[in-house]
Amino acid sequence: IAGSVMDADRAANPPHRRRVRGAMRTSDVPVCIDGAQLEGGGQVVRVAMACSAVNRRATTVTDVRAGRPNPGLAAQHLAGVELLAALCDGTLRA
Repeated sequence: IAGSVMDADRAANPPHRRRVRGAMRTSDVPVCIDGAQLEGGGQVVRVAMACSAVNRRATTVTDVRAGRPNPGLAAQHLAGVELLAALCDGTLRA
Protein backbone atom coordinates (compact mmCIF):
# COMPACT_ATOMS: atom_id res chain seq x y z
CA ILE A 1 0.00 0.00 0.00
CA ALA A 2 1.56 3.24 -1.11
CA GLY A 3 2.34 5.62 1.69
CA SER A 4 1.98 2.98 4.38
CA VAL A 5 4.09 2.59 7.48
CA MET A 6 5.78 -0.37 5.77
CA ASP A 7 6.89 1.87 2.88
CA ALA A 8 8.26 4.45 5.32
CA ASP A 9 10.16 1.70 7.16
CA ARG A 10 11.62 0.40 3.90
CA ALA A 11 12.76 3.89 2.93
CA ALA A 12 14.38 4.45 6.32
CA ASN A 13 15.99 1.00 6.35
CA PRO A 14 17.30 -0.04 2.93
CA PRO A 15 17.70 -3.82 2.40
CA HIS A 16 21.42 -3.78 3.11
CA ARG A 17 20.78 -2.25 6.56
CA ARG A 18 17.76 -4.31 7.67
CA ARG A 19 18.23 -7.13 10.15
CA VAL A 20 16.31 -10.35 10.42
CA ARG A 21 16.34 -11.99 13.83
CA GLY A 22 18.74 -14.89 13.92
CA ALA A 23 19.23 -15.15 10.17
CA MET A 24 20.78 -13.42 7.22
CA ARG A 25 18.26 -11.93 4.79
CA THR A 26 18.37 -13.83 1.51
CA SER A 27 15.36 -12.42 -0.30
CA ASP A 28 17.16 -12.56 -3.65
CA VAL A 29 17.45 -16.36 -3.37
CA PRO A 30 14.20 -18.13 -4.31
CA VAL A 31 12.64 -20.64 -1.95
CA CYS A 32 12.44 -24.01 -3.73
CA ILE A 33 9.72 -26.46 -2.71
CA ASP A 34 9.29 -30.01 -3.97
CA GLY A 35 5.55 -30.33 -4.51
CA ALA A 36 5.78 -34.14 -4.60
CA GLN A 37 6.69 -34.40 -0.91
CA LEU A 38 4.17 -35.66 1.65
CA GLU A 39 0.58 -35.32 0.38
CA GLY A 40 1.79 -33.32 -2.63
CA GLY A 41 -1.50 -31.59 -3.36
CA GLY A 42 -2.76 -28.11 -4.00
CA GLN A 43 -2.35 -27.14 -0.35
CA VAL A 44 1.43 -27.07 -0.89
CA VAL A 45 0.96 -24.51 -3.66
CA ARG A 46 -1.49 -22.38 -1.67
CA VAL A 47 0.72 -22.21 1.43
CA ALA A 48 3.90 -21.64 -0.60
CA MET A 49 2.36 -18.77 -2.56
CA ALA A 50 0.87 -17.17 0.56
CA CYS A 51 4.27 -17.29 2.29
CA SER A 52 5.90 -15.92 -0.85
CA ALA A 53 3.50 -12.98 -0.95
CA VAL A 54 3.82 -12.20 2.77
CA ASN A 55 7.62 -12.45 2.77
CA ARG A 56 8.04 -10.92 -0.70
CA ARG A 57 10.36 -13.74 -1.74
CA ALA A 58 10.44 -15.58 -5.03
CA THR A 59 9.24 -19.16 -4.65
CA THR A 60 9.55 -22.13 -6.98
CA VAL A 61 7.29 -25.14 -6.55
CA THR A 62 8.20 -28.20 -8.64
CA ASP A 63 6.40 -31.49 -9.28
CA VAL A 64 3.04 -30.21 -8.07
CA ARG A 65 0.62 -33.10 -7.48
CA ALA A 66 3.20 -35.48 -8.99
CA GLY A 67 1.69 -38.58 -7.37
CA ARG A 68 -1.86 -37.82 -8.48
CA PRO A 69 -3.67 -39.36 -11.47
CA ASN A 70 -3.70 -35.91 -13.15
CA PRO A 71 -0.41 -34.28 -12.07
CA GLY A 72 0.23 -30.56 -12.27
CA LEU A 73 -1.82 -27.57 -11.25
CA ALA A 74 -5.56 -28.03 -11.41
CA ALA A 75 -7.56 -25.12 -12.82
CA GLN A 76 -8.61 -23.88 -9.37
CA HIS A 77 -5.01 -23.88 -8.12
CA LEU A 78 -3.81 -21.94 -11.14
CA ALA A 79 -6.64 -19.40 -10.73
CA GLY A 80 -5.65 -18.85 -7.09
CA VAL A 81 -1.98 -18.40 -7.96
CA GLU A 82 -2.85 -15.96 -10.76
CA LEU A 83 -5.11 -13.97 -8.42
CA LEU A 84 -2.41 -13.74 -5.75
CA ALA A 85 0.18 -12.68 -8.34
CA ALA A 86 -2.15 -9.94 -9.57
CA LEU A 87 -2.87 -8.70 -6.03
CA CYS A 88 0.81 -8.62 -5.09
CA ASP A 89 2.14 -7.34 -8.43
CA GLY A 90 4.00 -10.63 -8.76
CA THR A 91 5.13 -12.52 -11.82
CA LEU A 92 4.54 -16.13 -12.82
CA ARG A 93 6.74 -18.40 -14.89
CA ALA A 94 5.89 -21.85 -16.19
